[in-house]
Parts: sequence; C-alpha cells; structure tokens
Amino acid sequence: MSSPTLAVETLTRADDLRLPNDDWISLCIHPEAHPRFIDAVCTSDPSVVRPHVVLARKNGQAVGLAVARIERAPVPIAFGPMALLSPHMRVLRLSYQGVAGADDPDVLSALWDGLSAPLRNGEADALIFDHIAVGSSLDDLSASPPGGVLRDLSPRKESVHWVLDLPPSYEDYLAARSKNMRHNIKRTKKRVEELGDRLEVKTYSAPTDFARIAADSEAIAKLTYHRKLGVGFSDAPRDLALLRAGLEIGAFRADILYVDGEPKAFWHVLQWHRCRHTTHTGYDPGLSKLNIGTYLLQRLIAESCDDPATDRIDFGFGHAPYKLEVCNRNWSEVSRIVFARRLGTAGLNLSRGGAGHLATGSDRLLTRMGVRDKVKSIWRKKAVSAGKPER
Repeated sequence: MSSPTLAVETLTRADDLRLPNDDWISLCIHPEAHPRFIDAVCTSDPSVVRPHVVLARKNGQAVGLAVARIERAPVPIAFGPMALLSPHMRVLRLSYQGVAGADDPDVLSALWDGLSAPLRNGEADALIFDHIAVGSSLDDLSASPPGGVLRDLSPRKESVHWVLDLPPSYEDYLAARSKNMRHNIKRTKKRVEELGDRLEVKTYSAPTDFARIAADSEAIAKLTYHRKLGVGFSDAPRDLALLRAGLEIGAFRADILYVDGEPKAFWHVLQWHRCRHTTHTGYDPGLSKLNIGTYLLQRLIAESCDDPATDRIDFGFGHAPYKLEVCNRNWSEVSRIVFARRLGTAGLNLSRGGAGHLATGSDRLLTRMGVRDKVKSIWRKKAVSAGKPER
C-alpha cells in the first residue's frame, strides 16, 4: 500500500499529455519519457490505446514517476530467434528508463499501485518492463512482483548497455585508445577528408529542419541492412512524430554527411541532462570502404568532448563492435513481463517459459558442439534476405 505521506496521480487521457507537466519533466531520466514524446507515440501509433502515467508526490514535491502506455501488441512464444506464435494482447508498456524514484521503497510501492491497476481491473493483460538494469529495484520487483500478478516464467535474456564518459578533450579520448585504434581513426579521417570539397557534414537541430532531416535520413536508411531487418529509422508516421517531438523540445540533433551534395551517412542524437543519447544511425553501403560511419562517429565524439554541457554519450543497449572500442562503461539490462492473474495469461506465460527454456538448452548444446555462432550467422543471413526482423 502507498505511504500516507504520498499522493499519487494517474494521467490516462491524451489531453493530460499537453498540460505544462513541469513535475513530470523534472523527473524524466530519458527524453523518450518526456510528455511530448509520449503524446507523439499515442497520436501516431494506432496500436496505442491510451497513456498511463503515474506521478507520486511527497508533501507536494514530485518524488516518483512511471511513464507507460496501454497498447495492443504481440507477445511472442519464441524458440530462440523464431516466433512460434504471436498472440496479441493489451499490454502496459513502460517507456525506456521511464521510472524515476524507484530506489525509495515507499515511492516504488506507490508507483506499483498505480501501474498495476490496469492488470487488476482487466484493462491490460501484461506489464512489460523494457530493458531495466539487472540488480535494480525494478529488476527485483519484476522477478518477485506483489500478489495479484504472475512473474515471467521465460529465461532471463540479458543485454549490455554502453556509455562513454567524456574526458576533458578529444586528445585525451584518443590517448586512452589502443595504438591500433588510433591508427585506424587517423587513417579513416585522412581517407574521408581526401574527398575535399566533395565532402560536407551538417548538423541540424531546429524545428524548421524537420523536412530536411527526415528526407535525407530516409534516403540513407532505406539502403542499410537495418531496413532489411525491420529496424532503424524510417519515414513511418511514428518515427516522424518522434523526430518532430525531439526537435520541438530542443533535444534532437542530426549529423548528416554528404558527398557531392548527396546524403551518405547520419547519426541521430537526443540531448538530455548533460547526456547525448544516440538513437539511429546509418550509412550508404556503397561507401563502406571509406568507413564514413566511423568518421561521423568520431566527429560526434570530438564535438561532444568540447561541449561544456555534455558529460557522456549513451550508446544504448545491444552489441556492436564499435561500442566495445568506444565505450568505457557498461551494465547489464533485462526485459521482463508480469502477467495479470487470469487463465489465458497464465497459459501464455507457461508456453513462453517452456519454449524459452527449451531454446536455452538447445543454445547450450550448440555452444558445446562449437557451432552456435555459425548457426546464428545462418539465421541472421536468412532474416536479412527475407526482410524479416531478427528477434
């Protein structure tokens, strides 16, 4: 139950998102939990039913926040990367890093009361925790949720979140890299800049830049392997709505590289609380030998080191070779689901858990046989050629 000193407010209407919401914004850890972003998702994605935002105050001061939305979404029963079935349910999805104040047990209890209400009243079938830090209070909560809901029976699948804490200067950053990496950075810079006047890099961050960012980023993104996997930036309504929202709140910037006036590479970034969060990136595969993506990344790092308002670059979760080379800090994250205590959701939970543990056992067997990476590579190639997203 909530502490008597805590007052809890739940925002559930689209109109609530367009109020001043200063308390909400003050607690935002990540810009994608900002009310303007949630409004963009709710209005551009037809699968979204409504927002569900819980705000806790102690003695009138905002101390806790949980930003979520109810949406119709598939909850796959998967065997490794392959979805066997994908039944659709009404799920309550927490925004990425959308919870603040959870380290206080009283605040966490109050937030849980508000978050779990749709599970108890039948409006939602499950609550999805999106990439929460392993060992955090939210991880503990999802692993052993209070009564009335069912914990996730699927095996834990962790991912790694990567961050670069910026040194005082780009020279200090380079000095901390290996000799081989410094050589490669220098060689890439020289080769790209040999393009001379054919090369241009522009930074866009004003709302009036929306059309240019959208068009030039899409011109590159449609050529990338990300597009074949069904991920990355696109000119779909939701991506465009989020782009516009970022520009309107002054958080978004795009670095786009041009050759002969044609867009060839881009990095998208959200600036929030002295941190630059990278979102989308892409480059024209026809120029892969020039490593223009790496060139643009190093330019972003150099400019960030010189910016007194930026302390770090957050490269998000997931594996990529450049993150191993660039970042100096990481932690593990996990996504979990808790289910409403009903017959249908209990059956789905059991099915997901059974398929997941069987896949985990198969993965261990392939590892012992020494063929796991080969099998995974074959699957990835098939997913790309089929144009299907890889799980």
